[in-house]
Amino acid sequence: MKKLIPLLIVIIAIISPIKTFPDAGDPLPIPNISATEAINLANQYFKVLLSDSKIKAEDCILLSAEWTNHYRDSYYEEWSWIVRFVHPIHNDVSWTFKVTNTRKVITIEHTV
Repeated sequence: MKKLIPLLIVIIAIISPIKTFPDAGDPLPIPNISATEAINLANQYFKVLLSDSKIKAEDCILLSAEWTNHYRDSYYEEWSWIVRFVHPIHNDVSWTFKVTNTRKVITIEHTV
């Protein structure tokens, strides 16, 4: 019996970490539009939005484009591209757009 205790400890030490790692989540859905197309759609919408503004869309840069189903604390039923532009000098000024699989562009945040 004394010889089995170290063997049991070794077996438990080997087997116990197997289930401690979390399982992978659900697979990501494949987008209907490419990141490039989503960025172009958001950029076109952005130019129209800023047509009467002192800030020009051409002066802003693309900060990120992310395929996701959430933004900050908001979760969406559908996955979409979240595209964000920022002004390089006044970097506290940014615009965030949601580009859906149906190519609809929605402003979800504008910070000044």
